[in-house]
Amino acid sequence: MAEIDILPRILVIKGEIVYQEGDEYFSMDVDALQVINRMLDEHGKALIVDLVGVFNNRPRLKFIKEFETKPIWVDAGARLAENVIDIFVAGAEKVVMNTRTLVGMDEVKKANELSDQLVFQVDAIDGKTVALAEEFERSPRNLLEEAAQIGLDVGIYMEEGRGDPYPSMLHGLSDGLELYLGTLTRSDPARYAETGIRGIVVDVKELI
Repeated sequence: MAEIDILPRILVIKGEIVYQEGDEYFSMDVDALQVINRMLDEHGKALIVDLVGVFNNRPRLKFIKEFETKPIWVDAGARLAENVIDIFVAGAEKVVMNTRTLVGMDEVKKANELSDQLVFQVDAIDGKTVALAEEFERSPRNLLEEAAQIGLDVGIYMEEGRGDPYPSMLHGLSDGLELYLGTLTRSDPARYAETGIRGIVVDVKELI
C-alpha cells in the first residue's frame, strides 16, 4: 500500500504567507522563507500559490527565485503556455495550470510540449468545476481524464464545498494520473490509503 503524500499548500501575497477566511485573506505573521523551507524539509515538496499572480496575472517571479533548485510547485495564475515557461525559468520544479485561470485546454497541450513537469488542477465547489473559460465547464473527472490523455502525470482536485472530499466520480482516476486531493486536514491520510490517490493537499496553517 503506497504511503499518502502530504503536499503543503502555502498562500502568498507579496512574499507574505496568508490564510483565507471567507473571501478575505489575513497575514499569518510568520517568516515566509523559514516556513516554506521547513515544509520542504518535512514533506519533500510544497505548493506555493501566488495570489497576486492568480488574481492579477502578475506573478512575483523574484520570490519564486528564492527557492530555485528546490522542489516547489507553483500556482501563479498561468493563463497561457508562455506564462508557464516564465514560472519554470524563475525556478519552479512543477507549475500548476488551474481551471480557475486558464484560457483553454490548448494552452495545456502547448505547455506539455515544452515541459513534462506540469500539474493540472481542477477547482470545484460542490463537485462543479470553477473555471475562467467556458471550455472547462465540464465535470472534474472529464477534465482530469483529458489532462491524463494529453500526457500529464499529476493532477489536483480542490473541492471547496461540503461534500465527500473523495467523490465517487473520481474513483479509478489514479490509474492514469497521480492524484492529489484538497482541501483536507492532516488527520485524513489513513482514510485514503486504499483509494490509490498519491496524496492530499493540506493548508500550511494546519501543519505549523
